[in-house]
Amino acid sequence: MAQINALRTPAAHRTPSAQGQEDFRPRAQMKFFLQGMQVCQKLFLFVHAISRTCFKNLCDFISNGVVDKVYGNARKRLHNAFSYSSIENTSCFIVNTSDTMEYYYWVIC
Repeated sequence: MAQINALRTPAAHRTPSAQGQEDFRPRAQMKFFLQGMQVCQKLFLFVHAISRTCFKNLCDFISNGVVDKVYGNARKRLHNAFSYSSIENTSCFIVNTSDTMEYYYWVIC
């Protein structure tokens, strides 16, 4: 089994900020090696027979570990869901109404 040798090193990178000023922020750069020689990313991926997305997923797995997939609808309240106070008020109304209706039922009979 071949060992994948890639080194990630931080390097300074200029990015324009919102105000139009340029500032430096660290950006990770990767160096790829095959048999001790530095090669480009395209050749590195070709030799190891992996796609760019597969390599990206592999790097994410190495840095973050196993992470559950979170879908777009997660942690959002449904638009038709009732709030807790609405449910509480409704249940109080039903209990109070049933008590009064029970009283009227016994008075009529």
